[in-house]
Amino acid sequence: MRQEYPIKCTHGDHKICKHCSRYKMVILLKNGCDDMKDTDPSGKKVNPVRYSYVSKNRKPVETVIAGMLHRFQNNVLMKFTNVIHFYENEPGGQLVAEKRF
Repeated sequence: MRQEYPIKCTHGDHKICKHCSRYKMVILLKNGCDDMKDTDPSGKKVNPVRYSYVSKNRKPVETVIAGMLHRFQNNVLMKFTNVIHFYENEPGGQLVAEKRF
């Protein structure tokens, strides 16, 4: 059963929220770029994750992904990126798209 996603964050006044955003973008970095990875609370290095804008939750997936890719083009991580995976932001979320560089 699919949940209905809000168009405003229910965890405060956030434009991007890891709980309310419908999609997440996982950035898979090239080999040897471990220093560019994020650190989780246990201290382990993990691939960077970015979330979609909450206000775009009800837009078609193609529109959301295009916007996320457009914003990511100017990110410093772009030149160290190998693959980007887009997932539904829910437990066991399905892979909805993949972009290779």
